[in-house]
Amino acid sequence: MKHLMNKQVSPAEAGDIDESEQNQFSEEDLKVYKDGPPADDKTTTIQNSFIKLPEAPAISNNKELLAFRDSVKSLLKIRTFGAFPQKKSALDTVREFRTLDGGKYGEDIYSFVPEEGWRLKVDIHWAHRPDSLNPLLIVLRSQNEARWESEGFANKISENQNIAFLEVRGSVKPDGRRNYNGTLGGHQHGPEEQLLQCRYMTS
Repeated sequence: MKHLMNKQVSPAEAGDIDESEQNQFSEEDLKVYKDGPPADDKTTTIQNSFIKLPEAPAISNNKELLAFRDSVKSLLKIRTFGAFPQKKSALDTVREFRTLDGGKYGEDIYSFVPEEGWRLKVDIHWAHRPDSLNPLLIVLRSQNEARWESEGFANKISENQNIAFLEVRGSVKPDGRRNYNGTLGGHQHGPEEQLLQCRYMTS
C-alpha cells in the first residue's frame, strides 16, 4: 500500500486478502489503458533508447567486407571472448558412454577438452542416424536446474532434431586424466575419477 498508493496502512487495517469469486476484479477493471495504449506508447521501442544502435557500415566491395569482418572478429576477441585461452589445446574427444535408448537412434555421452586443464561433457540424443547431416539443438544445462528440466525444455522446441545437452561445469586432475562423479553403465568410478561432473545418472 505504501509503494502502490502512497498510504500507510497497517496489516490489521488491510485485513486478509479476499479470494472469493464474487469480489474479484474483472479483466476490464484491471486494464491500465481502458481505451487502448496511448498514441505515444513507447513500450515496443523503449529498448532502442538504452543503447544507441550502430549504423550499417558503408561497404562497396569484397575487400571492404573482409576488412570489416576482421575488425569485428578482433573486437569480439578483446571484449567478448577476452577470457578465452590464447593457446589452443587438443580437443581430445572421447566417447564415454553409449546406450540404445534416449533417442530414436540412441544416445552418446562424449567428453572433450575446451582448454588445458578442463574436460567437459556433452550428452547427445540422436533423433536421426549419427552418420547423417541433420540440425542439432544445443541445450546449455544450468547448475541448479530441476530434474529433467533441460529435457522438458528441449522436447518442446526440438521438432525431431538431434539434441545435445552441454554441461560447462567440469574439471580434470592436474595430470589431465578424465574424472567423474557418479556411475556410468553400471561401473562405479573410483577416487581417481571423481572431479568431472557426470549427471547422466544423477539428474
